[in-house]
Amino acid sequence: MTNEMPECYSETWRKARREHQCEECNTRIVPGDSYRAASGIWDGTAATHKQCVECARVWDWAQSLPDVYPEEGPCFGRLVLWLKEWDGTLPNVALKVIERKENEA
Repeated sequence: MTNEMPECYSETWRKARREHQCEECNTRIVPGDSYRAASGIWDGTAATHKQCVECARVWDWAQSLPDVYPEEGPCFGRLVLWLKEWDGTLPNVALKVIERKENEA
């Protein structure tokens, strides 16, 4: 996936009824956990991306940075890579996300 802006987009918070996997850190989202589901159409293809609570918090932080335009921010599934390339100071929750992803590999 590129950093192309979607043709349409919506996001919602859900409570898992079955197991899912966070697309950013690969952690399990178990029944009862909250997660963000972001749906949209990119290049004519519909997709839904799931993020655990911590990754969603880091995603929101990255998108709120004043020097980062939406098309320059992380794209779904590549948050950890974007964080590693960021040359600024990362919040502790972002460091936890990176560590979780690296320990999973």
